[in-house]
Amino acid sequence: MWLEGYSQSVDDMEIVRMESVRLFAQENEMSVRLAEIEFLKQMIVPYRYVGNVRFFGMDGQIKLLESKVCVIGCGGLGGTICEVLSRLGIGRLVLVDPDTFEEHNLNRQLMCTQENIGKVKVECAKERIGRVNSAIEVQVHGVRAGKDNFETVLAGCNLCMDALDNVTTRLDLEKYCIKNEIPLVHGAIGDAQYQIGTIVKTPILRKIFSKEQMSASAGNPSPTVTVCAAMQAGEAVKVLTGIGEKLDARLLLGNWMYVDCDVIDFE
Repeated sequence: MWLEGYSQSVDDMEIVRMESVRLFAQENEMSVRLAEIEFLKQMIVPYRYVGNVRFFGMDGQIKLLESKVCVIGCGGLGGTICEVLSRLGIGRLVLVDPDTFEEHNLNRQLMCTQENIGKVKVECAKERIGRVNSAIEVQVHGVRAGKDNFETVLAGCNLCMDALDNVTTRLDLEKYCIKNEIPLVHGAIGDAQYQIGTIVKTPILRKIFSKEQMSASAGNPSPTVTVCAAMQAGEAVKVLTGIGEKLDARLLLGNWMYVDCDVIDFE
């Protein structure tokens, strides 16, 4: 395919703008996501990803666009994770959550606005993702994740994001992901504390939650949610692109109130 007619030089890069990507996709009867991948393979950067490519390169952006990631839970953590992943250009997202927004979600849940109280969380998240990055292909499941549907919601996924709010489902999810070789990025919060871990082969959740479970009565202020979700998204980038040092078999514990951070190794 001849792509140069769609691109232009900006600073030190050959870039292509959104309208040209859409035109190319239409003319060649392909999705916008696949069109973006085709441009990147020819060393032409979709302008929206310039900041990404300067950090993790063309190959890294291609890997993200080719990936399929499941976000289980679309509330506080999950909503912010969806926002960050959509801006990163994760090509396919699967969103799982049975709930609707309530007024008390407004303090921390990015997808929750006064106008969408009572609306289904996954549908609001899909709409938001479409406004941020229409190239992303989004599937929604308005169901409660559990052992009876993990196989369905995680089909074909390269990674799973744990944004759940109950321990039992988390333990079941960890077991399923390890058995089926799907990397799992865990996150949980309470007051000013947050924890993040990446699970590939070594279970960690059954070890930490069997000893001490996070209190359901703990607070959930937006700074804690935002920090934890952003770091989970960072772990996703590391897992999917192979860059950096991921928290494999380790749990990062942080507290933004007291500028405290520690890492527990489970191997």
